[in-house]
Amino acid sequence: MLAWRMRLLFALLTILLLDAASAQTPPPSAPAPLRAPGISASGISPNDDRVRVDVTQMPWRAMGKVLTNLASSCTGTLIGPRLVLTAGHCVYKKALRALLPVSSLHFLAGFKSGEFAGHAQVVKFEHAPGLLPYLRGETKDVQDDWLIMVLDQPLGDRFGFVLPAVTPLYPGVKLRSAGYGQDHPLLLMADLDCQVTRVLPGQPLFGHDCEVTHGNSGGALLVQQEGQWRIAGIVHGVVALNDRSSLNVAVDVSVLRDKIVQLK
Repeated sequence: MLAWRMRLLFALLTILLLDAASAQTPPPSAPAPLRAPGISASGISPNDDRVRVDVTQMPWRAMGKVLTNLASSCTGTLIGPRLVLTAGHCVYKKALRALLPVSSLHFLAGFKSGEFAGHAQVVKFEHAPGLLPYLRGETKDVQDDWLIMVLDQPLGDRFGFVLPAVTPLYPGVKLRSAGYGQDHPLLLMADLDCQVTRVLPGQPLFGHDCEVTHGNSGGALLVQQEGQWRIAGIVHGVVALNDRSSLNVAVDVSVLRDKIVQLK
């Protein structure tokens, strides 16, 4: 018990130091090119439409920080009492060409300014069979970049959770997105006015124009359906298309509905 608390404290201190350093570092003269999986700071437009949101209010309180003992972090969303949805690449250790063990993974609910309202350890996770081949560069199956984590505490009963979207997406559908980006790792920042820009035929993927950056990976793209906010997609990153263009892509959560029901 003491060991994981010390590792968690170390990870949080590392994030605090990184946040202080980023605040003192001037922006680069030219943004670096985007890569996938994951996204860089240049994923934010010059106008930066993001705003700080209240992590005590829904749907934002269902979101939190996915933290590893290596001090790396992403964004995750409660989709059930004990389930958190995030991106598969968030738990990948490139040097080992393997996923991190569940014992090194944590979910922090209500995270703000280095403090959090709830903590849970991950006890297991589920992912697509093709996740590791994709992360190792053996396939181009971006749709496999998802991960469902099972927690040791029912944080969803306390903080609430969001359900998957129920109707198909199409270009022009309004979205909201939030995450702990690398430029604001201690605050949940949201883009409240973005949309679906493209639906990729035959693939559970869609493009969007939401303001996202590294750290937002795994975060939710929310859509208003049946009078409530539902999760439509998982932030993945920028991918190159066959026509040599690039697209900010999310994994469509509709393909995970059966898996989510199975795990609940």
